This record gives sequence, C-alpha cells and structure tokens, in this order.
Amino acid sequence: MRAQSSEKHYHVVFDRTVSWTENMSIVAWASLESKNKGLLNWFLLQCIKKSSTLRVSPKGGKPSPRVVVRYGNQNIEIRNFLRHRRGIKNIMREINRGLVKKQKNPGFSGFKNDGSCWQKAENDLSYANLGGR
Repeated sequence: MRAQSSEKHYHVVFDRTVSWTENMSIVAWASLESKNKGLLNWFLLQCIKKSSTLRVSPKGGKPSPRVVVRYGNQNIEIRNFLRHRRGIKNIMREINRGLVKKQKNPGFSGFKNDGSCWQKAENDLSYANLGGR
C-alpha cells in the first residue's frame, strides 16, 4: 500500500513484517533510483535513528497522508496499519472536538509525544517512509 503525505512524498506499508536490514535496503534502492537528494538525506537520517515513522495526522499545513494505491494481499500488516490509523484519527478528532484532553504521553506505544505518528519498533518494521524529507 502506498500513501501520499504531500506533493512528491509517499509512505509505503508492506503486508508482511520486514527486518530493519531489508527495510533499509528497499529505502536505499529507492533513494538511489530516484536520484532525489532529499530522499537520500532522509534515508541517512533513518539509519542514524534506527527507526522509521509513518505520519497519520495533519502536520503543519500538510493534510493527513491519504492512501493512493492498494495492491496485492492486504490482510496482515496493511490491515493492522489501517486499523491503527483509523483509531488514531478517531482519537485526534475527539481531541480536536475537546472530548479528550491532550496528554504529553498518552500511554499508547503507537503515539509519539505529540500524538501525530505511528512508529513500529526497529526489529519489526512493516512500515517504511519513502518520503523525500
């Protein structure tokens, strides 16, 4: 599955769990093939951080990433991602409507401190960000 996060920036979700090495191999290949310096810099940052983040909510002036392509099997990790994405978006809507108070650490491993991102552990990567930034 591919989601567009902004103009010329995409996220890819695999339907199976991939290792950190396989994930970074795919991102490295995409970086080199695209000849996009921003993507190459982003790839290097992911190697330094040893994690990848997939944004599901608006960021600054950018809207939430939207699904643009769904292909092949989608009954394992893609289904999990879409379920978590839907849950996070519902919570964000409730926060914006004032039904839920914002917390610095909501106690759910799928949130970063600002509540905007879904992140998987580095040894269980099914989500890769193929954005240029």
